[in-house]
Amino acid sequence: IIVVSASATDEDQAASLAAGANAFITKPVNQEKLLQLIGMHLGLQWVHSAPAAEAAPKPPQSGLLVIPPQDEIDALYRLALIGNMRDIRQRASYLAELDERYHPFADKLAQLAKTFQSKAILELVEKHRERKSIL
Repeated sequence: IIVVSASATDEDQAASLAAGANAFITKPVNQEKLLQLIGMHLGLQWVHSAPAAEAAPKPPQSGLLVIPPQDEIDALYRLALIGNMRDIRQRASYLAELDERYHPFADKLAQLAKTFQSKAILELVEKHRERKSIL
């Protein structure tokens, strides 16, 4: 149990630890510190990878991504909101099989999911979800 609190007094920290917490951090939360604590308490070793910008698929010759139907974009949006990278990769494979024209979009989506770039996935899907058009 990691307690996150805006109250940073020694008494608050001592009370939290006495109540059974394993660690105590103050707000605003430092993501690096939080992940370090999680890793330490769960015995994890974090593996970091470099962004795969050079491995990103090239867009079609026209320079435009062909966007799947709105129901597919909506399904991807739901998956992106919960950060389900495995299902996003599976959906990308499905889209690539659904229509050859979706390959660049599906490849981009799969690459982002493979590198756990959830914010980039959400931005990509939101951009096309807001447009409410296929191309």
